[in-house]
Amino acid sequence: MANEDDPLLMHDYDLISDPQTVAIVRAQQRAAGQRRRRLKRVAAQRRFKR
Repeated sequence: MANEDDPLLMHDYDLISDPQTVAIVRAQQRAAGQRRRRLKRVAAQRRFKR
């Protein structure tokens, strides 16, 4: 099959098959979400102060 030879697909599979990598990616996504929510909150606070 052509899908088995796809290097990008194999790279993605290698990433998700490693539990440590999965944990790191989840932590990075969680941190990015927290950062995004904080920036949104700070922007809203600044809008209401003026």
